[in-house]
Amino acid sequence: MITVNLAQAKARLSEILDKVEAGEEVIITRHGRPVAHLQHPSQARRPLPLDELAAFRATMPAFAGRAPIWFARCVTRGCDGGCSISTPASWFL
Repeated sequence: MITVNLAQAKARLSEILDKVEAGEEVIITRHGRPVAHLQHPSQARRPLPLDELAAFRATMPAFAGRAPIWFARCVTRGCDGGCSISTPASWFL
């Protein structure tokens, strides 16, 4: 396990990531206290079980009532904060 301070980590990030890829664990400290622990992912992520999610969603009751105000505002303003909402706001007001 390697321990580096924040300034070293910023200056040598590529080298540190190469070591992490090779299986080494790295602790990054700030003012002598650990703030991050880098390690190579142990397992590959598995894809979402879309069929199972769709079946679960089908068991949920239909939404009845008004959408939360933040959602309506997000739709009205065309939310550029990463939302993928393209539904007219009038559907929710």
